[in-house]
Amino acid sequence: MNTVLFSFIVPVYNTSARYLKESVQSMAKIKACTYEIILVDDGSTSDETLDALASYEKNSCIKVIHKENGGVSTARNTGLDIATGKYIAFVDSDDYIDTEVFENICLRLIKEYPNESVFLFTNYDVNNTGKFIKKCVYKETVVKSSHILNTYKDGAKIGVNWIRESVWAKIFTKEVIGKNRFAVEMKYGEDNLFILNVTLGLNSIICCAAPIYFYRWNDISATNCYNPTIIQDRMENILAIEKLYKKYHLDDACIDFCYDVISRTYLHLILRQWVFHKKNPANFKKKCILAYDILNNSYFKKKLNGIDMSRLRKKDKVIIWMLRNNLIYFGFRLFILKKPKFLNKKG
Repeated sequence: MNTVLFSFIVPVYNTSARYLKESVQSMAKIKACTYEIILVDDGSTSDETLDALASYEKNSCIKVIHKENGGVSTARNTGLDIATGKYIAFVDSDDYIDTEVFENICLRLIKEYPNESVFLFTNYDVNNTGKFIKKCVYKETVVKSSHILNTYKDGAKIGVNWIRESVWAKIFTKEVIGKNRFAVEMKYGEDNLFILNVTLGLNSIICCAAPIYFYRWNDISATNCYNPTIIQDRMENILAIEKLYKKYHLDDACIDFCYDVISRTYLHLILRQWVFHKKNPANFKKKCILAYDILNNSYFKKKLNGIDMSRLRKKDKVIIWMLRNNLIYFGFRLFILKKPKFLNKKG
């Protein structure tokens, strides 16, 4: 029996058959290495999803696991517990990978860097119909970052963000993951915490600007739904991250990371999912007052004012300046201007 090189872990919950098929086929087309696709059904109730999963059960390269509903973290942990591959990759069930990039670039990199444990790639964002929201043309630039938090600075030099909090578009060795698992008690940010737990002790990480992953934006995903408790949820994640910083004595690195916390995780998600979400019943004036109160929270105000503007791109400097000067709505609109018009399209 051939040794499995790659384990693709795919949590599934009521995914449309069309999206699931597209996701599985993108991995099943791989010819250049041995692999297994682990589909973990997290208690799906949709007949369409269950029928689609049943159609894969006779495929020797695909493992279909059914479990009670417990959330995406429990599904990923189930996949990790049974994965046999040397390398682990996570794929969401409505997303898909670029098979050609995987075979021609990803496999070559793991051969060139056999002693490395983590590889970061980039992604394309597509809408529900598969059209590009933003199609970037990245050169096959490879950077060997000295630390996970340095990937932001290294990426900024060529316009790439490698420090995204999601586990997709990344490859880990099973060995480096070890006993680390996703925090099942967290509603949000479990990806980020998992990545930091796995990588903070490493001395180097391989980053490649080639887009290996297609991330599908939709208006019912966890990061787009209305969530009036998102501050509490996000604060739990941020405090857990700070504990890790202290554990690894990385206080000086907080400045590098706080841009991500404030400008994306905090602004992009809290303001979008709560304050300015269309389901928020408050009028526009009350929404702006609420946003003002949030930005003047002592914790986040300190972080916002502590950002080193010299590290940021021009657009990001404008956004942070607007937030510091309470031009809240304009900063918010500037940050997500390219997103909303795609979110309501149906596949």
